[in-house]
Parts: sequence; C-alpha cells; structure tokens
Amino acid sequence: MDEGRLTSPIVGPCATATLLPILDAPEWSATTCHWLIASAQFHVWWRQWLVACVDLAPNNVHHPAALHFPGATHEVIIVAVNPDHPVTPADTTAAGFQLQFLTPINLAAQFEASDEEMRRVVAYMCWSISEGHHTPEPPLSHGIDSEWGQGWLASITKTLAHVRGEVHAP
Repeated sequence: MDEGRLTSPIVGPCATATLLPILDAPEWSATTCHWLIASAQFHVWWRQWLVACVDLAPNNVHHPAALHFPGATHEVIIVAVNPDHPVTPADTTAAGFQLQFLTPINLAAQFEASDEEMRRVVAYMCWSISEGHHTPEPPLSHGIDSEWGQGWLASITKTLAHVRGEVHAP
C-alpha cells in the first residue's frame, strides 16, 4: 500500500479518519497519536470513535501503567465517542477538553515498539477502518478474546512486523 494514503484525513468508502493534534501540555505527554473516526456505517446510534496510542513509559503516564506483559511500551485503544457529546478536531485543542466516551472500551492492546512504529501502525488501523476492512465497533458479545478482538490483534501484530521490515505471514 502507498504510505502516502496514510496522511490525514484518510477518506475511504466507509469512514473518514482525522489525525488530531497533540497539545504541548503535561496531560498529553503519554499520547503518541490519536485519530478521530467518523462514520454512519458501524453503529446505529454512534458515529465517532477515537483510535489512540499511548506510551506506557513511567515518566509519561500519570499513574502506573498496568502492563499486560513485561516489556510492553505502548497501548492502542479504540473507544466510541459518546453520541451526546460529539467532537470536532478543533474541539480537541480547547483548554480543558475532555473526551466523553462510552464504556466498555472497544479495544485495548499492548505492544513493544517505538513511538514512530506505533504512529504508523495506528495510521494503518485508521486506513483499514476507512476502507471497511475492519470496524471500530465490535459485535455485542466482544472482548479481546472474541473473534473481533483477535482479528485486530493479528492485524496489528502483522502490521507492526511490516512497519519494521520483518517477514510476516500474509
């Protein structure tokens, strides 16, 4: 795939993904990247999701990170934005902005990687959502162990290998 297609906004047949700015403030120190996904195709009631990556280094997080495995450096999350509090990219730069999201979180997965590798992986995730290859919204009975969650984990792992130039399964 042409990596030029990973620049913001990523507009596909199923969604638009917009890379959001990271503010120069302590509360943003752990954020590696975050994208806003907009689509009417993935759920009946909500239309926005946030796909984000945070650096789990102790100096970057405001509380100790709960590592899923020794050596985890980054966590990727997908959350649905509360439809009663939709956002625009401009909203996210306002002082004191707090994203209102729904729980449970759709996806939370940890990886060992550099910031740049994870920025590229998350951009590929957003491209995949925009093109309709993946959905940010799981089926009703989901979880990291569900087919939906395992599909995301496999795709992210293979994409990380691709980004690193490693041999990986198709």
